[in-house]
Amino acid sequence: MRRRPTIGGLKPLAVAETQEDNGLNPQGTDPKLIDALNRASSLELFQLSAIIERMLADPRRIIAVRTNMHMGQTVRFLDWRDGQMRNGRVVAMGDTKVTLREEGARHEWKLPYAAVEPPTGAVPQTPPPPAPPQLKPGRGDFRVLFSLAQARWRASPSVPSLRS
Repeated sequence: MRRRPTIGGLKPLAVAETQEDNGLNPQGTDPKLIDALNRASSLELFQLSAIIERMLADPRRIIAVRTNMHMGQTVRFLDWRDGQMRNGRVVAMGDTKVTLREEGARHEWKLPYAAVEPPTGAVPQTPPPPAPPQLKPGRGDFRVLFSLAQARWRASPSVPSLRS
């Protein structure tokens, strides 16, 4: 692996010299992207980080994962420590985070929904077509009903007249 010199004790991301056929390193990240990020200034990385955080917090992204997820379901999630995908069972679902119990371990993870691979068989749902606009009754519609009710009331023999 080749590494850039560090500044202030910070370690840059490593780029593997041997790459798979598809041009990705074992963690699934494009080495060109890693190299570009290594060359970025701290301010540029911070700006990029802020943009990514906003995008990941977008409710549409959260809903896309949550829609087909349920309690007790087994899902795959990303272990941020080593970049490997792991399996876990859903034990709690919050508004922005999900709690997973890792299979084969007693460790629980509280992760943002973005760290969870959408459940298999999940197809992105298209919103239903908008319902046709309902006609709102106008003033004239009520006059006819009121007139009929008034005529029945006047014609009813059991109702005493208010005109006396």
